[in-house]
Amino acid sequence: AGLEDLAMLVAAVGSFVGAAAAVLVSCLRGYIEVKRNSFQFNACKREMRRVSEAFAKGQGHAFCPCCMEGLGAYSQVVFLCGHRFHKECVNRWFRGAEGAADIGCPVCAAVAGAAPVGKGAGPPEAEQDVCTDEVRRFVLLNLQKQYPSFIPEACVERWAVCSAQVWLSELSCSRPDGALRPAR
Repeated sequence: AGLEDLAMLVAAVGSFVGAAAAVLVSCLRGYIEVKRNSFQFNACKREMRRVSEAFAKGQGHAFCPCCMEGLGAYSQVVFLCGHRFHKECVNRWFRGAEGAADIGCPVCAAVAGAAPVGKGAGPPEAEQDVCTDEVRRFVLLNLQKQYPSFIPEACVERWAVCSAQVWLSELSCSRPDGALRPAR
């Protein structure tokens, strides 16, 4: 009887160790996913902060809406609508967008399907605001492609007509699916 009890004890310990190892692996995966999510959120927040600062300083047209980096004096393309891009960025955009040659400017192409924002209604400074709304929408669409978990499509439309400070205030880091939640 002692040998059978010992065999049952070894089997029980083996099952316990296997279950404990599975729980440990699951916890580690959850931890890694939370850290990855946090890293991506912080990268998104840095990009949004950089764009927000550029808009706040009135530099909405001093950076390329594709890569959100500053525009140099020589390597830029200016479309008839006034939107400016790095030559390399706009070429990359044209290679990746279907029917882009028919539309022209990437900003104008991105907002072509959006609701009109009132171009031509108001004083000349309103024209500048409209252009900024278009650039904001384009920048948000690019950020949304990079960070879809943090910038849902509904936010793109709402934020396109808001100050970039609103983007930052409403940005939130959701917990990834499968991450362990604290006990309540």
